[in-house]
Amino acid sequence: MSIIKDNTFRLGCRLSELQKTIDFHDSIIEEISYDKHSLRLYIKIGLCNWRQRGYDESTDNETETIYLRFEGALYMGENRVFNDDDCDGGIYYARMNDENEIEFVAEDKETAVKSYIISASKAYIDLTRPVMADKYNGVIAESENYLVVREYEMCYLYFKHGKYRRVIIGDIYGDADTAIIDRNERFVLMTGFDTIVYYLKEPFEDYSPAKSSEQWKMLELSGDGDFCEKLIQISDDRFIARYENGYEETII
Repeated sequence: MSIIKDNTFRLGCRLSELQKTIDFHDSIIEEISYDKHSLRLYIKIGLCNWRQRGYDESTDNETETIYLRFEGALYMGENRVFNDDDCDGGIYYARMNDENEIEFVAEDKETAVKSYIISASKAYIDLTRPVMADKYNGVIAESENYLVVREYEMCYLYFKHGKYRRVIIGDIYGDADTAIIDRNERFVLMTGFDTIVYYLKEPFEDYSPAKSSEQWKMLELSGDGDFCEKLIQISDDRFIARYENGYEETII
């Protein structure tokens, strides 16, 4: 059966399941595209279908094009590993570095073998090239060590360095308008229908509106503002919320 028709991959799977199930050896990486705002990455692969389990030469094509899509992905770009005068563009292997990080080692067409390391929680296989741009959902705040990512009503904190890690830091009715990371990286301030301060310290507990925790607190604002266009830090502990209707207020 064609890999493309397997709902396990079309509906999303763990990276380890992808690596164990698909034999990537000798397949070709044709294109890699990454959008840093939406944290969406895809790899176009000319897959050696005949190497896959369940391949039926009477009904299946020997090769087919697949689009691997990774959502909420961190990708630092390609790294040269070594040169190989016999390069033809084939993938040597795909391996798991840990449960959320997969590494593809492949040849390019200029006698270089390169490593492509991707961190994500899930992978998908699409029938066609996925849409990359998402001007709404995606990164809404960034600091040296963290990203704040909006996915509609949910806000997630991503750790930029070290092992892949993602935690829920907000669940805001009607979506978060915007967020800011304290310049000393002590907390994240998010605002929308609710305003939440999430403290950047262990154990980095997942936020839940149904419980209280020392990991976060709620703030009460005046309610005179409209959509918050921007949060501005004016001192270590003071912020200005600037609203679409022109109103501004100080948050302490």
